[in-house]
Amino acid sequence: MKNNDLKSSDEKPHDIPDSWEWVVLGSGVKFINGRAYKKVELLEDNSLTPVLRVGNLFTNSSWYYSNLNLDSDKYIDNGDLIYAWSASFGPRIWDGGHVIYHYHIWKLILDQAIDKNYLYYFLLDKRNVIGETDLHGSTMKHITKTNIEHLSFPLPPLSEQSRIAAKIAQLFALLRKVESSIQQYANLKDLLKSKLLDLAMRGKLVDQDPNDEPANVLLDKIKAEKDQLVKEKKIKSLPEITDGL
Repeated sequence: MKNNDLKSSDEKPHDIPDSWEWVVLGSGVKFINGRAYKKVELLEDNSLTPVLRVGNLFTNSSWYYSNLNLDSDKYIDNGDLIYAWSASFGPRIWDGGHVIYHYHIWKLILDQAIDKNYLYYFLLDKRNVIGETDLHGSTMKHITKTNIEHLSFPLPPLSEQSRIAAKIAQLFALLRKVESSIQQYANLKDLLKSKLLDLAMRGKLVDQDPNDEPANVLLDKIKAEKDQLVKEKKIKSLPEITDGL
């Protein structure tokens, strides 16, 4: 399919440059479902083919495996663009090797007019995909294939798509460095606070001045003043103040 074979979209969510075009996403991208599995087909033998489920893309580190021999479109490999469409949502450029993928994940087959990385960043912004009326299901929210296929997709010239994707990747890398620096700074700040307080309480934060009145002399003065006030019956007897407190 060539660029001019993509179906134009009547919906125009915002202005785009003159060289761009609004197209229907499904006219340039094929969304292929993975496979639904029976419980007996999900095995724990890690010598078999891993089964990628939605949870493995987000928080679940436990895997199942399968000895099934499936059609080639039910497998994904490194570099494939996939999208989780149920419960948790989002795209991923897969880098975890040869796996079978679950029904709640789509594998995306792209027209040659669409840059994979550009489409990845478009799908990464959930505002482009999920609106108030785009989620379905009462117990497990999901995006329908019909909805995502009918999304309006801003299509620049292919070379510009590549430049945009490269620039986003560069800026995202910078943001990760900033986030890492902020976390390192926060950790260093907590460490320095603790160290400063420790030094202060050990008498090492400021220089020692031999002209300063020792603490034991001050305690003796306070004790003498207290004894005098008690003797004059101006106050009642108070607990002893000692240098050991």
